[in-house]
Amino acid sequence: MARLGCGDNFMKYVLFFFNLAIVLLSAALLVLGVSILMKLPFVIEFVQLAPMLKLLSPEAIKIVAWGIIGVGAVMFFISFMGCCGAISESHCMVLMYAVSLIVIIIIEVAAGVVVYTQRDNIINNKMNSLAATIGKVSEMLAKFNGEIDNLPPMVLKEITTDKLILIQLTLTVQKEFHCCGINGPSDYTVMNSTLLPKNCCPDGNERCKVEKGHKGCWTKVKDYFTLVLGAAIGFVSVQVVTAIFGLCLVNGIKNKNSF
Repeated sequence: MARLGCGDNFMKYVLFFFNLAIVLLSAALLVLGVSILMKLPFVIEFVQLAPMLKLLSPEAIKIVAWGIIGVGAVMFFISFMGCCGAISESHCMVLMYAVSLIVIIIIEVAAGVVVYTQRDNIINNKMNSLAATIGKVSEMLAKFNGEIDNLPPMVLKEITTDKLILIQLTLTVQKEFHCCGINGPSDYTVMNSTLLPKNCCPDGNERCKVEKGHKGCWTKVKDYFTLVLGAAIGFVSVQVVTAIFGLCLVNGIKNKNSF
């Protein structure tokens, strides 16, 4: 009976162990999604998701949870197919795995290009608009230590509900991630105010000044997304190599079966 060549055997075991790791990772994602859905505190605290979840509404948390479950389920199915197909040298399963992986890579790259090319319309313009809105009520926010519920009713009436929600979100981000304003402490100086909300400063000083303020929340978010982008590019690169290995193994299994 014909056997796989040395190179094909190498790719077989690389695919097997890689997909075994992804199976375990996807199982962890399923557990995480279910834990968020069921509000299991020990899992959420373990992965340090508590600050992020505080920023979301209950409906948004459910969407995030189901999204994680969906991604975990798709990853589990495809990786399990690749794992079993590689170790059993199944031509059909490895081919299905490779094709599925290529389709996912195309979707990921397309989504990444759309987000990158439309980033100004999607995010930056909204951030600048929000920074301007915060600037209009900066003096009041500083006076009431960044607690939007303490703002006078007359001030609240001048702000639309959507922007009020965004301001509240920004203030929550400030508190949880130790940042100040959208672009920085300067957001609070539009009305010539020299005071900042106390959570803008490292020591939470009641008299928080601009020169002591944290850097902007959007700056921190961009720093974070730079790391995420790097990790995403690395992950897609690994997927491309794995898909190539899969196609090569398909060819190797086909040649083996033809003898």
